[in-house]
Amino acid sequence: MLNDNILAIQQQLRDGILKGYWTLENLDAPSPGWLFNERTDKRTFPDGYAGIEHRNLLRNSEPQERVDAQPDPRDFTPAPDPTSDPDPFDF
Repeated sequence: MLNDNILAIQQQLRDGILKGYWTLENLDAPSPGWLFNERTDKRTFPDGYAGIEHRNLLRNSEPQERVDAQPDPRDFTPAPDPTSDPDPFDF
């Protein structure tokens, strides 16, 4: 699921480059909103911001392993056949 979200974001970033909204180099630096949100109160965070780091998803896109696993039929018990074993309490 995370890979699908990253792929969708990468596609939106590529579309923005093609439409001329931004360049690949613009995406290398954090936005002003990102920088504003990184400012923290030293009383609350004495060592400063230590959260998520900015990265350009179009430059740093390592190929993610995608697993398309199907459920194993052995994980499910078959439903009982009602005709093979009559109910002893059925009068």
